[in-house]
Amino acid sequence: MVRFISKKITITKYSQILVSILASTLLASSSYARTELFSALSDQPGWFEDAFKKHGISEELAKENEAFKFGIVTHHLLAIPLLVEHFRAVAKSFSPKRIIIIGPDHFHHGAKSISLSNLPWKTPFGTLEADLAAASAIGNALGLPVYDSEAFAQEHSIGVPAAFIKHFFPLANVVPIIIHRRANIGILNRLVEVLRNVADKDTYVLLSMDFSHYKTSDAADQEDVRTESVIRSGDYRKVWDLDIDSKPGLYTLLKLTQGKEPIFGTHTNSAKLVGKLDITSCTSYFNIFYR
Repeated sequence: MVRFISKKITITKYSQILVSILASTLLASSSYARTELFSALSDQPGWFEDAFKKHGISEELAKENEAFKFGIVTHHLLAIPLLVEHFRAVAKSFSPKRIIIIGPDHFHHGAKSISLSNLPWKTPFGTLEADLAAASAIGNALGLPVYDSEAFAQEHSIGVPAAFIKHFFPLANVVPIIIHRRANIGILNRLVEVLRNVADKDTYVLLSMDFSHYKTSDAADQEDVRTESVIRSGDYRKVWDLDIDSKPGLYTLLKLTQGKEPIFGTHTNSAKLVGKLDITSCTSYFNIFYR
């Protein structure tokens, strides 16, 4: 005890140091112990199978013969008709070996403005493996020191589409990327460049994103008119003024798809889906594809 006092470390301070060391050890152990991530409803294949039987794709999308290589889809299970439509439409003419899925870091759990994971995902239809080579190439190009898989543990922007990816593309591997809403233009531009190099002919690039939030159905529709205009024009400089879930994500996708014409599938919102147009706080959804 005297030796601690002589070094001006009190018992209280010593306890704080021990607690700090223990907390760090537990955190490291937790990160080390995690060997997989979990999709939404990862143990309930029947829930999805019922939806697959119930929902299809629009006549317009059914007529498309050319492969889609980029797209935007929701990550709300409430909007499962759109999720089924999206993946059915892609699977109709394309079987990607790799899916790069970009989503917002909703809960700001990422240590950096962009986070990557190298862990597999447990889904109702088996294990969705990570594409380690592609993830490493992207991380190295962006100067990300380590994988940040813990940031994905509760992230539904990846966890919801993961189940659909495994069902519709059972042989594909995935590269999940989440982006903080304050990611700067510099790193986003670097991300665009590296994705151009990584996204080969066997890759599907998917933005997992919702649109207008916390508005009435009519107000959401008005916001979505502006958003659709920006997406059709491809003007990525205008995304920062839109009412959308992930402005950095849309900026990235619009830069990646410069010169490509978007194809619009279903557009709706949560008030319309549940048949309650008097809801004052709804979320809107688009299905969008690029050849």
